[in-house]
This record gives sequence, C-alpha cells and structure tokens, in this order.
Amino acid sequence: MIICHEHKFIFIKSPKAAGTSIQVALEPFCSGDDVVTSIRPYEPPMSGYIPRNEDGWHSHLSALRIERKVSREIWSSYFKFAFERNPWDRTVSNYWFRRWGRGIKAKEMLVRMRDDPVKIFPDWLRHTKMVRNFPMYTNHRQDIIVNFVGMYENLQADFKFACDRIGLIGVQELPFMKAGYREDKRHYSEYYQDDQELIDMVARVYEWEIETFGYEFEEP
Repeated sequence: MIICHEHKFIFIKSPKAAGTSIQVALEPFCSGDDVVTSIRPYEPPMSGYIPRNEDGWHSHLSALRIERKVSREIWSSYFKFAFERNPWDRTVSNYWFRRWGRGIKAKEMLVRMRDDPVKIFPDWLRHTKMVRNFPMYTNHRQDIIVNFVGMYENLQADFKFACDRIGLIGVQELPFMKAGYREDKRHYSEYYQDDQELIDMVARVYEWEIETFGYEFEEP
C-alpha cells in the first residue's frame, strides 16, 4: 500500500493481483514524507525497495480503512486505485503462494506439491478459506470507492493508465515480482480438471467480482 503526497495518489494493494510489482514500480517516485508499506510476508526485504512511515499502516489495508485514517482533503483529492484478477486464476495463484507460508499445513503442502501440484489442487480448494478482494476497494454497501480498478488481465495498459493520471509519464513496464512462487505455468483452467463442482465453488464465493467485471472461466 502506498500513499504518495508528492504525486497525490493512493494505491490499495489487493492480494494476488500484481500488488507487489506495482509497489516496487511506484516506490522510487515516493518522497520521505510518503507512506510505503513493507512487502510481506514470506520473503526478505527487496534490494532497493525502501518502506517508510508505515507505523499504523499495513500492506493490505482496505480503501475504507484508509479513508478513515487520512484527512477528508487527501481522500477526496488524491487518485485512488486498485487491481482485480480473474477469481479462478487468482485462486490458483494463491494456492501456489500458500505453500510458502508458515506452519505445519504449509510444510505439508510443500511436500505434497512436489509430486503433482495439479492433482492435489481440488483437495486444497475444498479445505481452504477463499478471501474476496472486493472489500479492498468498496464500502459496506459494496459501492466502489476508488477512482479506478485495473484488471490484472490488462496489467501493463491499466498500470500505464494509472501512471498517466498521476503524472508519472514514461514509467517503464512493471517488473514481475513473486513470479517464482508459481513453478507450474499451466493455464489455470487445468487445475480444475473439468470438475464443475470446483468451478462453481469459486463462482459462488466470487459472485460479486464475476458479475461486476464480467469474468468468465476460460479455457486456454
């Protein structure tokens, strides 16, 4: 999460939607007075990335909570943006990311995934808690309260749009941070193994995101 006073923008970091890459790309444009949160969890500090003024803030703070913490003037005048991702794809990304967590369950996942990560995905999905992204950028009535929600599927173009809006003309393409977590690069649809029950399970949990942004379960 970043609050940049110099360029008057607030970046809300939705989980598993290229948030780390966006933070790393935007951090060099922040000054000493801006809020730049650490990149957590499961990895050491990144070379050249400098968190600052993060006391009382954390990486995945929602827009609603940020609105309550900053002044009315800042909230109303700064450009606020977040990113969203196809829920079926994001679920697979989260599956790979969770194996690098802490505790016995993460260690068990690490061992089991060495054999066939696609094979054990259905069992993981049926026993995991899926976390929705829309509370990151909406209020309690599920109204979008940021100025722009970019699409992970249109990442470079939507990131450029946001940069143009905040005056960061000519920003280079996004780095691909955390790409190494997902070792198996097969299309996300293969993880669901034509199991309609699994596909529908994700659809029910992420109904709001699917209806709002028109996401579909797609084959490669």
